[in-house]
Amino acid sequence: MANKMMEALVKAELKNMPVVQHILKQAKAKKGNSNYRNGRALEYKVIKDLRSKGLEALRTAGSHGVADIVAFHPKSLSEGLVDILPPVEMVNTVLEGWQRLHGDKVLGDFLYAGLQVAPSEKYEYTIHVSPVLCTLIQCKRRKR
Repeated sequence: MANKMMEALVKAELKNMPVVQHILKQAKAKKGNSNYRNGRALEYKVIKDLRSKGLEALRTAGSHGVADIVAFHPKSLSEGLVDILPPVEMVNTVLEGWQRLHGDKVLGDFLYAGLQVAPSEKYEYTIHVSPVLCTLIQCKRRKR
Protein backbone atom coordinates (compact mmCIF):
# COMPACT_ATOMS: atom_id res chain seq x y z
CA MET A 1 0.00 0.00 0.00
CA ALA A 2 2.81 2.40 0.91
CA ASN A 3 4.52 1.54 -2.37
CA LYS A 4 1.46 2.58 -4.41
CA MET A 5 1.14 5.81 -2.46
CA MET A 6 4.81 6.54 -3.07
CA GLU A 7 4.39 5.85 -6.80
CA ALA A 8 1.40 8.19 -6.97
CA LEU A 9 3.34 10.90 -5.15
CA VAL A 10 6.34 10.53 -7.49
CA LYS A 11 4.06 10.68 -10.56
CA ALA A 12 2.40 13.82 -9.23
CA GLU A 13 5.80 15.42 -8.58
CA LEU A 14 7.05 14.45 -12.03
CA LYS A 15 4.02 16.02 -13.72
CA ASN A 16 4.90 19.34 -12.12
CA MET A 17 8.45 19.34 -13.51
CA PRO A 18 8.86 21.68 -16.52
CA VAL A 19 10.67 19.06 -18.61
CA VAL A 20 7.93 16.50 -18.09
CA GLN A 21 5.23 19.10 -18.81
CA HIS A 22 7.02 19.95 -22.06
CA ILE A 23 7.16 16.28 -23.09
CA LEU A 24 3.48 15.77 -22.26
CA LYS A 25 2.58 18.89 -24.25
CA GLN A 26 4.50 17.60 -27.28
CA ALA A 27 2.81 14.22 -27.02
CA LYS A 28 -0.62 15.89 -26.97
CA ALA A 29 0.31 18.04 -29.99
CA LYS A 30 1.10 14.91 -32.03
CA LYS A 31 -2.23 13.32 -31.12
CA GLY A 32 -4.14 15.76 -33.37
CA ASN A 33 -5.75 14.90 -36.66
CA SER A 34 -3.24 12.67 -38.46
CA ASN A 35 -5.09 13.08 -41.78
CA TYR A 36 -4.58 16.84 -41.56
CA ARG A 37 -0.89 16.45 -40.66
CA ASN A 38 -0.28 13.95 -43.46
CA GLY A 39 -2.14 16.09 -45.98
CA ARG A 40 -0.18 19.17 -44.95
CA ALA A 41 3.07 17.19 -45.28
CA LEU A 42 2.08 16.16 -48.81
CA GLU A 43 1.33 19.77 -49.72
CA TYR A 44 4.77 20.86 -48.48
CA LYS A 45 6.35 17.99 -50.46
CA VAL A 46 4.61 19.18 -53.63
CA ILE A 47 5.63 22.81 -52.96
CA LYS A 48 9.27 21.76 -52.51
CA ASP A 49 9.08 19.82 -55.78
CA LEU A 50 7.57 22.80 -57.62
CA ARG A 51 10.23 25.18 -56.31
CA SER A 52 12.94 22.78 -57.48
CA LYS A 53 11.40 23.15 -60.98
CA GLY A 54 11.68 26.95 -60.89
CA LEU A 55 8.07 27.67 -59.98
CA GLU A 56 6.75 29.49 -56.94
CA ALA A 57 3.98 27.90 -54.90
CA LEU A 58 1.72 28.95 -52.04
CA ARG A 59 -0.30 26.73 -49.73
CA THR A 60 -3.87 27.89 -49.21
CA ALA A 61 -4.08 26.64 -45.63
CA GLY A 62 -7.56 26.20 -44.24
CA SER A 63 -9.28 27.53 -47.34
CA HIS A 64 -11.28 24.37 -48.10
CA GLY A 65 -11.54 25.80 -51.61
CA VAL A 66 -10.81 24.51 -55.07
CA ALA A 67 -7.04 24.37 -54.60
CA ASP A 68 -4.63 23.33 -51.87
CA ILE A 69 -1.68 24.94 -53.66
CA VAL A 70 -1.39 27.84 -56.08
CA ALA A 71 1.68 27.55 -58.31
CA PHE A 72 2.99 30.13 -60.76
CA HIS A 73 6.12 31.18 -62.56
CA PRO A 74 7.80 33.95 -60.49
CA LYS A 75 8.21 36.18 -63.56
CA SER A 76 4.47 36.01 -64.30
CA LEU A 77 3.83 38.42 -61.41
CA SER A 78 6.86 40.68 -61.75
CA GLU A 79 6.30 41.19 -65.47
CA GLY A 80 2.65 42.21 -65.35
CA LEU A 81 0.63 39.03 -64.98
CA VAL A 82 1.73 37.52 -68.26
CA ASP A 83 1.93 33.84 -69.10
CA ILE A 84 5.64 33.06 -69.00
CA LEU A 85 4.83 29.41 -69.60
CA PRO A 86 1.93 28.50 -71.88
CA PRO A 87 -0.69 26.39 -70.04
CA VAL A 88 0.49 23.11 -71.61
CA GLU A 89 4.11 23.78 -70.56
CA MET A 90 2.97 24.76 -67.06
CA VAL A 91 1.08 21.47 -66.67
CA ASN A 92 4.01 19.49 -68.06
CA THR A 93 6.38 21.23 -65.64
CA VAL A 94 4.13 20.56 -62.64
CA LEU A 95 3.53 16.91 -63.56
CA GLU A 96 7.17 16.19 -64.42
CA GLY A 97 8.14 13.18 -62.29
CA TRP A 98 4.51 12.14 -61.74
CA GLN A 99 2.83 9.22 -63.48
CA ARG A 100 0.08 10.65 -65.67
CA LEU A 101 -3.42 9.51 -64.76
CA HIS A 102 -5.93 8.41 -67.38
CA GLY A 103 -8.86 10.72 -68.08
CA ASP A 104 -11.37 8.67 -66.06
CA LYS A 105 -9.23 9.17 -62.92
CA VAL A 106 -9.16 12.96 -63.31
CA LEU A 107 -11.59 15.02 -61.22
CA GLY A 108 -13.09 17.13 -64.02
CA ASP A 109 -12.82 18.80 -67.40
CA PHE A 110 -9.74 20.89 -68.17
CA LEU A 111 -7.76 19.13 -65.46
CA TYR A 112 -4.67 17.01 -65.65
CA ALA A 113 -3.56 14.58 -62.98
CA GLY A 114 -0.48 12.79 -61.76
CA LEU A 115 0.26 10.01 -59.29
CA GLN A 116 3.29 9.08 -57.20
CA VAL A 117 3.72 6.10 -54.89
CA ALA A 118 5.35 6.74 -51.51
CA PRO A 119 8.75 5.09 -50.96
CA SER A 120 7.14 2.75 -48.41
CA GLU A 121 4.59 1.80 -51.10
CA LYS A 122 1.85 2.08 -48.45
CA TYR A 123 0.39 5.28 -49.92
CA GLU A 124 -0.15 6.86 -53.27
CA TYR A 125 -0.33 10.59 -53.83
CA THR A 126 -2.38 12.23 -56.54
CA ILE A 127 -2.46 15.80 -57.72
CA HIS A 128 -4.98 17.41 -60.05
CA VAL A 129 -3.74 20.38 -62.05
CA SER A 130 -5.77 23.12 -63.72
CA PRO A 131 -3.84 25.41 -66.08
CA VAL A 132 -4.89 29.03 -65.79
CA LEU A 133 -2.70 32.11 -65.25
CA CYS A 134 -1.46 30.18 -62.25
CA THR A 135 -1.78 26.47 -61.59
CA LEU A 136 -4.30 25.33 -58.98
CA ILE A 137 -3.33 22.06 -57.35
CA GLN A 138 -5.39 19.78 -55.15
CA CYS A 139 -3.50 17.09 -53.21
CA LYS A 140 -4.79 13.73 -52.00
CA ARG A 141 -3.12 11.00 -49.93
CA ARG A 142 -4.74 7.61 -49.52
CA LYS A 143 -3.81 4.13 -48.39
CA ARG A 144 -3.11 1.67 -51.16
